[in-house]
Amino acid sequence: KKDGMKIFLDIDKFFDRPLKTTLQLYGEFQVLNAALAALVVKSIFPDISESIIEQGLNKTHLQARFEIIEKTDLLPKIIIDGAHTFRSLNFTLETLEAMKFKKMNLIFSCAADKNMEQMIPLFFKSKTVFQNIFVTLPGFIKQGNFPQLKKLFSESVNKHKTKTKCFYNENCLEAIKLAIESSKKNNLPLLCIGSFYLASELKNEISSMIPNQEN
Repeated sequence: KKDGMKIFLDIDKFFDRPLKTTLQLYGEFQVLNAALAALVVKSIFPDISESIIEQGLNKTHLQARFEIIEKTDLLPKIIIDGAHTFRSLNFTLETLEAMKFKKMNLIFSCAADKNMEQMIPLFFKSKTVFQNIFVTLPGFIKQGNFPQLKKLFSESVNKHKTKTKCFYNENCLEAIKLAIESSKKNNLPLLCIGSFYLASELKNEISSMIPNQEN
């Protein structure tokens, strides 16, 4: 939800009472991070109050970590996540499933040194169906391996006999525009994942479309 994820941390050995707050971050992994952060703060500042820790957790915001940009007249709902490993990508997909995202569009890229063979099949095993997948390069700084990406996505589509349509464009700016246009036209949320470089390019495009959009 846009207003965050309510959490309850009961760590009675360290705190006078359970911590109750709302994270602006999503997913089980972020709950574990919040618990660890609270413990570290309490260890360093043992006299700090539980309410201050709750306020700090509530105000914590990380760009491109399951960052949700709400639907507007110009944009579809967009979720931006820099997950670029098998483990982190799997966490993101589990969060999508928990939040009942049933059908989406996807724009994906990753650096050439990432384990594409492990990551790409996850999209076709997920309970969230990706109707259109836009495959591109991770911006203009980080090196990618576009032929390998194209090969692996094509193989996954054939293997899983899915109706998913894949669109391949080495120019990430063109791919981003096509992904946004398709998502808006088909009223589908858009997931951008696989690279913080790609996430940055997408956020720059959003800013150019809506100048007052927070980055």
